[in-house]
Amino acid sequence: MSNLDLRELGNKVDMKFLAMQFSGSVRLSLYRRLVSLLAYGIPLMRVMEQVLSAYAKRKLDKRVGARVLGYVYQDMRHAAGGVVFANALRGWAPDAEIMLINAGERSGDIERGLTEAIFVNESLTRIKSAVIGAVSYPLVLTMVLMGLYMLFALMILPRIETLMPLDKWPPLSQTMHAVLTFIRNFGPYVAAAAVALMVLIGWAMPRYTGKVRKQLDRYYPFSVYRVISGSGFLVGLSAMLEAGVTMRDSLLQLRSNSSPYIAWHIDTILSRLANGESSGNSLDTGLFNEETSISLEIFGDSGSFEESMKILGREAVENTVSWIKGVGQVLTTSGVVAIGGSLVFLLGGFYQLIQEVKNLAG
Repeated sequence: MSNLDLRELGNKVDMKFLAMQFSGSVRLSLYRRLVSLLAYGIPLMRVMEQVLSAYAKRKLDKRVGARVLGYVYQDMRHAAGGVVFANALRGWAPDAEIMLINAGERSGDIERGLTEAIFVNESLTRIKSAVIGAVSYPLVLTMVLMGLYMLFALMILPRIETLMPLDKWPPLSQTMHAVLTFIRNFGPYVAAAAVALMVLIGWAMPRYTGKVRKQLDRYYPFSVYRVISGSGFLVGLSAMLEAGVTMRDSLLQLRSNSSPYIAWHIDTILSRLANGESSGNSLDTGLFNEETSISLEIFGDSGSFEESMKILGREAVENTVSWIKGVGQVLTTSGVVAIGGSLVFLLGGFYQLIQEVKNLAG
Protein backbone atom coordinates (compact mmCIF):
# COMPACT_ATOMS: atom_id res chain seq x y z
CA MET A 1 0.00 0.00 0.00
CA SER A 2 1.44 3.38 -1.07
CA ASN A 3 1.88 6.38 1.21
CA LEU A 4 -0.98 8.07 -0.64
CA ASP A 5 -3.30 5.14 0.05
CA LEU A 6 -2.28 5.11 3.70
CA ARG A 7 -2.94 8.85 3.94
CA GLU A 8 -6.40 8.46 2.38
CA LEU A 9 -7.20 5.57 4.73
CA GLY A 10 -6.07 7.67 7.68
CA ASN A 11 -8.27 10.56 6.57
CA LYS A 12 -11.31 8.27 6.24
CA VAL A 13 -10.74 6.82 9.71
CA ASP A 14 -10.28 10.31 11.14
CA MET A 15 -13.50 11.56 9.53
CA LYS A 16 -15.40 8.50 10.73
CA PHE A 17 -14.21 9.07 14.28
CA LEU A 18 -15.01 12.78 13.97
CA ALA A 19 -18.56 11.97 12.84
CA MET A 20 -19.01 9.81 15.95
CA GLN A 21 -17.92 12.76 18.11
CA PHE A 22 -20.34 15.13 16.33
CA SER A 23 -23.01 14.39 18.93
CA GLY A 24 -26.46 15.88 19.39
CA SER A 25 -25.21 18.50 21.85
CA VAL A 26 -22.40 19.57 19.50
CA ARG A 27 -24.80 19.79 16.55
CA LEU A 28 -27.28 21.73 18.66
CA SER A 29 -24.63 24.30 19.61
CA LEU A 30 -23.55 24.70 15.97
CA TYR A 31 -27.12 25.02 14.66
CA ARG A 32 -27.91 27.69 17.24
CA ARG A 33 -24.82 29.68 16.32
CA LEU A 34 -25.71 29.57 12.63
CA VAL A 35 -29.35 30.55 13.28
CA SER A 36 -28.32 33.51 15.45
CA LEU A 37 -26.29 34.96 12.55
CA LEU A 38 -28.75 34.02 9.80
CA ALA A 39 -31.41 35.99 11.69
CA TYR A 40 -29.54 39.17 10.71
CA GLY A 41 -29.90 38.35 7.02
CA ILE A 42 -26.27 37.31 6.53
CA PRO A 43 -25.82 34.77 3.68
CA LEU A 44 -25.05 31.23 4.81
CA MET A 45 -21.58 31.03 3.25
CA ARG A 46 -20.62 34.30 4.90
CA VAL A 47 -21.99 33.05 8.22
CA MET A 48 -19.87 29.92 7.97
CA GLU A 49 -16.79 31.97 7.14
CA GLN A 50 -17.36 34.20 10.17
CA VAL A 51 -17.84 31.24 12.50
CA LEU A 52 -14.75 29.44 11.21
CA SER A 53 -12.71 32.63 11.44
CA ALA A 54 -13.82 33.18 15.04
CA TYR A 55 -12.83 29.61 15.95
CA ALA A 56 -9.43 29.99 14.29
CA LYS A 57 -8.74 33.37 15.93
CA ARG A 58 -9.26 31.82 19.38
CA LYS A 59 -7.35 28.65 18.43
CA LEU A 60 -10.50 26.58 18.82
CA ASP A 61 -10.48 25.28 15.25
CA LYS A 62 -9.65 21.76 16.45
CA ARG A 63 -12.98 21.44 18.21
CA VAL A 64 -15.37 18.88 16.77
CA GLY A 65 -18.00 21.41 15.67
CA ALA A 66 -15.39 23.65 14.04
CA ARG A 67 -13.75 20.77 12.17
CA VAL A 68 -17.06 19.42 10.85
CA LEU A 69 -18.17 22.89 9.80
CA GLY A 70 -14.84 23.28 8.01
CA TYR A 71 -15.42 20.08 6.02
CA VAL A 72 -18.98 21.15 5.18
CA TYR A 73 -17.80 24.59 4.08
CA GLN A 74 -15.11 23.14 1.82
CA ASP A 75 -17.60 20.73 0.22
CA MET A 76 -19.98 23.61 -0.52
CA ARG A 77 -17.22 25.88 -1.79
CA HIS A 78 -15.32 23.54 -4.08
CA ALA A 79 -17.95 21.11 -5.40
CA ALA A 80 -18.78 21.49 -9.08
CA GLY A 81 -22.16 23.15 -9.49
CA GLY A 82 -22.31 23.90 -5.78
CA VAL A 83 -23.63 21.79 -2.93
CA VAL A 84 -26.43 22.83 -0.62
CA PHE A 85 -25.78 22.83 3.12
CA ALA A 86 -28.07 19.86 3.80
CA ASN A 87 -26.29 17.65 1.26
CA ALA A 88 -22.89 18.68 2.60
CA LEU A 89 -24.07 17.56 6.06
CA ARG A 90 -24.78 14.00 4.90
CA GLY A 91 -22.66 11.58 6.85
CA TRP A 92 -22.29 14.06 9.70
CA ALA A 93 -25.87 14.53 10.94
CA PRO A 94 -28.89 12.19 11.23
CA ASP A 95 -31.15 11.92 8.19
CA ALA A 96 -34.08 13.40 10.14
CA GLU A 97 -32.20 16.65 10.74
CA ILE A 98 -30.88 16.74 7.18
CA MET A 99 -34.43 16.38 5.79
CA LEU A 100 -35.59 19.39 7.82
CA ILE A 101 -32.63 21.54 6.82
CA ASN A 102 -33.07 20.51 3.19
CA ALA A 103 -36.78 21.44 3.32
CA GLY A 104 -35.85 24.87 4.65
CA GLU A 105 -33.24 25.36 1.93
CA ARG A 106 -35.66 24.34 -0.82
CA SER A 107 -38.20 26.86 0.43
CA GLY A 108 -35.53 29.57 0.59
CA ASP A 109 -35.55 29.71 4.40
CA ILE A 110 -32.65 27.67 5.77
CA GLU A 111 -33.00 29.49 9.09
CA ARG A 112 -36.39 27.85 9.58
CA GLY A 113 -34.99 24.46 8.58
CA LEU A 114 -32.21 24.78 11.15
CA THR A 115 -34.71 25.97 13.76
CA GLU A 116 -36.82 22.86 13.18
CA ALA A 117 -33.70 20.67 13.40
CA ILE A 118 -32.96 22.34 16.76
CA PHE A 119 -36.52 21.62 17.90
CA VAL A 120 -36.23 17.92 16.97
CA ASN A 121 -32.78 17.64 18.55
CA GLU A 122 -33.90 19.26 21.81
CA SER A 123 -37.12 17.24 21.97
CA LEU A 124 -35.48 13.88 21.43
CA THR A 125 -32.74 14.79 23.92
CA ARG A 126 -35.37 15.58 26.56
CA ILE A 127 -37.14 12.29 25.93
CA LYS A 128 -33.87 10.36 26.02
CA SER A 129 -32.86 12.04 29.28
CA ALA A 130 -36.27 11.22 30.77
CA VAL A 131 -35.86 7.56 29.81
CA ILE A 132 -32.38 7.36 31.31
CA GLY A 133 -33.59 9.03 34.49
CA ALA A 134 -36.60 6.72 34.70
CA VAL A 135 -34.69 3.45 34.35
CA SER A 136 -31.35 4.22 36.03
CA TYR A 137 -32.48 4.07 39.67
CA PRO A 138 -34.81 1.06 39.18
CA LEU A 139 -31.92 -0.69 37.44
CA VAL A 140 -29.68 -0.04 40.45
CA LEU A 141 -32.41 -1.35 42.75
CA THR A 142 -32.71 -4.49 40.61
CA MET A 143 -28.97 -5.09 40.86
CA VAL A 144 -29.13 -4.61 44.65
CA LEU A 145 -32.01 -7.09 44.88
CA MET A 146 -30.14 -9.68 42.82
CA GLY A 147 -27.01 -9.16 44.89
CA LEU A 148 -28.99 -9.58 48.10
CA TYR A 149 -30.40 -12.96 47.05
CA MET A 150 -27.04 -14.13 45.71
CA LEU A 151 -25.38 -13.17 49.01
CA PHE A 152 -27.85 -15.24 51.02
CA ALA A 153 -27.82 -18.15 48.54
CA LEU A 154 -24.05 -18.48 48.17
CA MET A 155 -22.63 -17.16 51.44
CA ILE A 156 -25.19 -17.47 54.22
CA LEU A 157 -27.27 -20.53 53.28
CA PRO A 158 -24.32 -23.00 53.29
CA ARG A 159 -23.46 -21.91 56.84
CA ILE A 160 -26.94 -22.26 58.29
CA GLU A 161 -27.88 -25.53 56.56
CA THR A 162 -25.82 -27.47 59.12
CA LEU A 163 -27.51 -25.94 62.15
CA MET A 164 -30.37 -28.46 62.21
CA PRO A 165 -32.23 -30.93 59.94
CA LEU A 166 -34.30 -29.20 57.27
CA ASP A 167 -37.54 -30.94 58.28
CA LYS A 168 -37.31 -29.26 61.68
CA TRP A 169 -36.93 -25.74 60.24
CA PRO A 170 -39.84 -23.30 60.82
CA PRO A 171 -42.20 -22.90 57.79
CA LEU A 172 -40.86 -19.46 56.80
CA SER A 173 -37.28 -20.72 57.07
CA GLN A 174 -38.12 -23.75 54.91
CA THR A 175 -39.61 -21.46 52.26
CA MET A 176 -36.48 -19.30 52.42
CA HIS A 177 -34.33 -22.42 52.00
CA ALA A 178 -36.33 -23.54 48.95
CA VAL A 179 -36.03 -20.13 47.27
CA LEU A 180 -32.31 -19.77 47.99
CA THR A 181 -31.58 -23.35 46.90
CA PHE A 182 -33.36 -22.71 43.61
CA ILE A 183 -31.28 -19.54 43.10
CA ARG A 184 -28.08 -21.40 43.97
CA ASN A 185 -28.79 -24.27 41.58
CA PHE A 186 -30.60 -22.55 38.74
CA GLY A 187 -29.74 -18.85 39.16
CA PRO A 188 -27.23 -18.74 36.26
CA TYR A 189 -29.75 -20.38 33.92
CA VAL A 190 -32.51 -18.00 34.97
CA ALA A 191 -30.15 -15.04 34.46
CA ALA A 192 -29.17 -16.32 31.00
CA ALA A 193 -32.83 -16.80 30.08
CA ALA A 194 -33.63 -13.28 31.31
CA VAL A 195 -30.82 -11.81 29.21
CA ALA A 196 -31.99 -13.79 26.17
CA LEU A 197 -35.54 -12.55 26.72
CA MET A 198 -34.35 -8.94 26.98
CA VAL A 199 -32.36 -9.32 23.75
CA LEU A 200 -35.41 -10.80 22.02
CA ILE A 201 -37.66 -7.99 23.26
CA GLY A 202 -35.06 -5.40 22.24
CA TRP A 203 -34.96 -6.91 18.76
CA ALA A 204 -38.75 -7.19 18.48
CA MET A 205 -39.76 -3.72 19.67
CA PRO A 206 -38.62 -1.82 16.53
CA ARG A 207 -39.38 -4.69 14.12
CA TYR A 208 -42.34 -6.85 15.10
CA THR A 209 -45.72 -5.77 13.66
CA GLY A 210 -49.22 -7.15 13.19
CA LYS A 211 -52.30 -7.92 15.27
CA VAL A 212 -50.37 -9.50 18.13
CA ARG A 213 -48.17 -6.39 18.32
CA LYS A 214 -51.24 -4.24 18.98
CA GLN A 215 -51.93 -6.37 22.05
CA LEU A 216 -48.29 -6.30 23.18
CA ASP A 217 -48.27 -2.50 22.90
CA ARG A 218 -50.63 -2.37 25.85
CA TYR A 219 -48.04 -3.87 28.19
CA TYR A 220 -44.60 -2.89 29.50
CA PRO A 221 -41.98 -2.59 27.99
CA PHE A 222 -43.72 -2.45 24.59
CA SER A 223 -46.02 0.32 25.84
CA VAL A 224 -43.00 2.45 26.78
CA TYR A 225 -41.40 1.92 23.37
CA ARG A 226 -44.70 2.75 21.65
CA VAL A 227 -45.10 6.07 23.47
CA ILE A 228 -41.46 7.09 22.98
CA SER A 229 -41.49 6.15 19.28
CA GLY A 230 -44.83 7.88 18.76
CA SER A 231 -43.58 11.07 20.34
CA GLY A 232 -40.41 11.04 18.22
CA PHE A 233 -42.47 10.46 15.08
CA LEU A 234 -44.88 13.29 15.91
CA VAL A 235 -42.00 15.67 16.67
CA GLY A 236 -40.41 14.87 13.31
CA LEU A 237 -43.71 15.20 11.44
CA SER A 238 -44.60 18.52 13.05
CA ALA A 239 -41.14 19.89 12.30
CA MET A 240 -41.31 18.86 8.64
CA LEU A 241 -44.76 20.39 8.22
CA GLU A 242 -43.50 23.57 9.86
CA ALA A 243 -40.56 23.56 7.42
CA GLY A 244 -43.02 23.61 4.51
CA VAL A 245 -43.13 19.94 3.48
CA THR A 246 -46.58 18.55 2.62
CA MET A 247 -48.22 15.95 4.84
CA ARG A 248 -47.82 13.11 2.34
CA ASP A 249 -44.21 13.95 1.48
CA SER A 250 -43.39 14.29 5.18
CA LEU A 251 -44.81 10.85 5.89
CA LEU A 252 -42.97 9.29 2.96
CA GLN A 253 -39.66 10.85 3.98
CA LEU A 254 -40.13 9.79 7.60
CA ARG A 255 -41.02 6.28 6.45
CA SER A 256 -37.80 5.96 4.46
CA ASN A 257 -35.78 6.50 7.65
CA SER A 258 -38.03 4.70 10.14
CA SER A 259 -37.97 1.33 11.85
CA PRO A 260 -40.35 -1.35 10.49
CA TYR A 261 -42.63 -0.64 13.46
CA ILE A 262 -43.03 3.07 12.67
CA ALA A 263 -43.22 2.32 8.93
CA TRP A 264 -46.13 -0.02 9.70
CA HIS A 265 -48.01 2.81 11.41
CA ILE A 266 -47.13 5.26 8.62
CA ASP A 267 -48.53 2.84 6.03
CA THR A 268 -51.82 2.82 7.97
CA ILE A 269 -51.83 6.63 8.08
CA LEU A 270 -51.17 6.92 4.33
CA SER A 271 -53.93 4.41 3.59
CA ARG A 272 -56.43 6.33 5.70
CA LEU A 273 -55.48 9.64 4.09
CA ALA A 274 -55.91 8.07 0.64
CA ASN A 275 -59.41 6.99 1.69
CA GLY A 276 -60.33 10.57 2.55
CA GLU A 277 -60.13 10.43 6.35
CA SER A 278 -59.13 13.56 8.25
CA SER A 279 -55.50 14.04 9.25
CA GLY A 280 -56.32 13.70 12.94
CA ASN A 281 -58.20 10.42 12.53
CA SER A 282 -55.57 9.09 10.13
CA LEU A 283 -52.78 9.67 12.64
CA ASP A 284 -54.65 7.98 15.50
CA THR A 285 -53.31 4.48 14.83
CA GLY A 286 -52.67 3.57 18.47
CA LEU A 287 -49.13 4.91 18.40
CA PHE A 288 -49.67 7.76 20.85
CA ASN A 289 -50.70 8.04 24.49
CA GLU A 290 -54.23 9.07 25.44
CA GLU A 291 -53.50 12.78 25.91
CA THR A 292 -51.91 13.09 22.49
CA SER A 293 -54.71 11.06 20.87
CA ILE A 294 -57.30 13.44 22.34
CA SER A 295 -55.39 16.44 20.96
CA LEU A 296 -55.16 14.78 17.54
CA GLU A 297 -58.92 14.32 17.47
CA ILE A 298 -59.56 17.93 18.50
CA PHE A 299 -57.08 19.51 16.09
CA GLY A 300 -57.98 17.08 13.31
CA ASP A 301 -61.46 18.58 13.13
CA SER A 302 -60.33 22.19 13.51
CA GLY A 303 -59.65 22.83 9.82
CA SER A 304 -56.12 24.08 10.53
CA PHE A 305 -54.43 20.79 11.35
CA GLU A 306 -51.05 21.44 9.75
CA GLU A 307 -50.78 24.81 11.51
CA SER A 308 -51.62 23.09 14.79
CA MET A 309 -48.97 20.38 14.42
CA LYS A 310 -46.26 22.53 16.00
CA ILE A 311 -48.36 22.76 19.15
CA LEU A 312 -49.04 19.03 18.96
CA GLY A 313 -45.35 18.25 18.60
CA ARG A 314 -44.42 20.27 21.67
CA GLU A 315 -47.37 18.89 23.60
CA ALA A 316 -46.34 15.34 22.70
CA VAL A 317 -42.88 15.95 24.15
CA GLU A 318 -44.31 17.31 27.41
CA ASN A 319 -46.83 14.46 27.68
CA THR A 320 -44.19 11.83 26.93
CA VAL A 321 -41.64 13.22 29.39
CA SER A 322 -44.32 13.42 32.09
CA TRP A 323 -45.53 9.89 31.31
CA ILE A 324 -42.00 8.45 31.37
CA LYS A 325 -41.31 10.10 34.72
CA GLY A 326 -44.51 8.53 36.04
CA VAL A 327 -43.39 5.10 34.83
CA GLY A 328 -40.02 5.69 36.47
CA GLN A 329 -41.68 6.52 39.78
CA VAL A 330 -43.76 3.33 39.61
CA LEU A 331 -40.66 1.24 38.84
CA THR A 332 -38.70 2.91 41.64
CA THR A 333 -41.50 2.34 44.15
CA SER A 334 -41.82 -1.28 43.03
CA GLY A 335 -38.07 -1.77 43.43
CA VAL A 336 -38.04 -0.30 46.93
CA VAL A 337 -41.01 -2.46 47.95
CA ALA A 338 -39.33 -5.56 46.46
CA ILE A 339 -36.10 -4.93 48.36
CA GLY A 340 -37.96 -4.19 51.58
CA GLY A 341 -40.12 -7.29 51.22
CA SER A 342 -37.10 -9.44 50.41
CA LEU A 343 -35.24 -8.21 53.49
CA VAL A 344 -38.25 -9.01 55.68
CA PHE A 345 -38.54 -12.45 54.07
CA LEU A 346 -34.85 -13.37 54.31
CA LEU A 347 -34.12 -11.88 57.71
CA GLY A 348 -37.41 -13.24 59.05
CA GLY A 349 -36.58 -16.76 57.88
CA PHE A 350 -33.06 -16.48 59.28
CA TYR A 351 -34.31 -15.12 62.62
CA GLN A 352 -36.94 -17.84 63.03
CA LEU A 353 -34.33 -20.50 62.33
CA ILE A 354 -31.96 -19.09 64.95
CA GLN A 355 -34.79 -18.92 67.47
CA GLU A 356 -35.70 -22.56 66.78
CA VAL A 357 -32.07 -23.60 67.24
CA LYS A 358 -31.96 -21.75 70.58
CA ASN A 359 -35.20 -23.40 71.71
CA LEU A 360 -33.89 -26.87 70.91
CA ALA A 361 -30.57 -26.13 72.60
CA GLY A 362 -32.35 -24.83 75.70
